[in-house]
Amino acid sequence: MKKTLFSSITCATLLTSVLMAPVANAAKVDYSSMTSKELANKVLSLSDKQINSQHQSLESAIANLSDEDFDSFIHDLVMGNHGDDEDLSEKLKPLGVELDTHKNDRIGPLAIEAGDLNFSVSSAKRTGESFYRLIASWSPSISEFYPATYDLMSIEWDPAVGQYYSSNVGSTKYATARDGSKRDQGVYMFNVHDYQIGFGSYAAVYVTKKANKTLEYGAKYVHTYDTVTWSSNFEANFSYAKTGPTGGLTFSFSPSKTEKSWQVWDDGALQW
Repeated sequence: MKKTLFSSITCATLLTSVLMAPVANAAKVDYSSMTSKELANKVLSLSDKQINSQHQSLESAIANLSDEDFDSFIHDLVMGNHGDDEDLSEKLKPLGVELDTHKNDRIGPLAIEAGDLNFSVSSAKRTGESFYRLIASWSPSISEFYPATYDLMSIEWDPAVGQYYSSNVGSTKYATARDGSKRDQGVYMFNVHDYQIGFGSYAAVYVTKKANKTLEYGAKYVHTYDTVTWSSNFEANFSYAKTGPTGGLTFSFSPSKTEKSWQVWDDGALQW
């Protein structure tokens, strides 16, 4: 009887192991073939427990993204996150990613038919990189029906603390680098092509540590619209102003006679 009972337990144990083996193997997923957007959506969809169990595969996939794709990954994470910003930052830590972001879900006042615009500036860094990324992201809920000049967007930082390293835009269809001549003074300018349908995108500036202090950084977005007729496809006029909120330069928009505008500012503080 004891022998029969032992055999039954042994068979049950072996059967359980066989049944559980495929499940364990199925848990190991290869994320390397995913695009940056697919990878961002996957990270957002996973629970903290799933993130921890898959952190090696996910961290490897993130580490292998190009600089441009990693910027896009951060942009898609920030714009697609409907939860708490701090929770997202904590979720990314096991994946070798430092992220600080504070998304503005609604801004105003609203321009003519401009609708809402989600706007955020974030700092991000992958394990092993010598520089941080300052990434400004924007996403409109509807298209602009009365565009004037291109919208203007700046990424600004304290040049005494952070040294300019490089820059990048998400898509030249939606944004272009406008002026980097004052990058040593802590500001980089971009055009945003708001006449394009669904002009949401991002721009990034990379900075390296220059001083052992907190880096103040931010981004300013100026939306322009026409009060008389539809027009677009030319650059807005601006001039550089003296020291801005971060300690570097900022800019002032110079509208044409028929233009109006509103602006929004978002900022953060980076602990090196």
